[in-house]
Amino acid sequence: EDAGAMAQEDSYAKQIERKNLFACMNSDYLDMDIRDHIICSDYDGLDIVPSNTNLSKMDVMLSAMEFREQIFSNALKGLMEENYYDFVLVDMDKNLGLFNTTILCGCDYIMIPCECEMYHLKGLYVMDVQIEKVKRYNERLKLLGVVFNKVDKRKRSVEEAKIAAGTKFG
Repeated sequence: EDAGAMAQEDSYAKQIERKNLFACMNSDYLDMDIRDHIICSDYDGLDIVPSNTNLSKMDVMLSAMEFREQIFSNALKGLMEENYYDFVLVDMDKNLGLFNTTILCGCDYIMIPCECEMYHLKGLYVMDVQIEKVKRYNERLKLLGVVFNKVDKRKRSVEEAKIAAGTKFG
């Protein structure tokens, strides 16, 4: 491989070690600023804050924290005041633990990816209840909609799932 490309990959790996969402969420509450964890990508207008395997520990860590509902909002405050980005997208795990609830407390909108099957729609109803609970802390949170993935148009259940989702989630 090209030595320059290897050096760039090594540099990127070192950045990820110290600049990631876990490092941000694990920093002192008053100093928490997601801008300190942004890594510029090679694509114009696209920057990232990478994930980290340590995020699996966040539910336990958050359970002992005060004001946990405000932690992600606090981390985003400087970024939002700067108004540099049009969108901040957060890819979350598919659970309803404290970490995801904390993330939702800092969001304005949510889009839910879902397999286009009736069985998977049941999870949407659970998520809808969770969104209503989060609205106690974050009145701004609105469901933009459901984005279907893994759609197999040959299956009859796909059409049923689309109709059921459209009835409940618009």
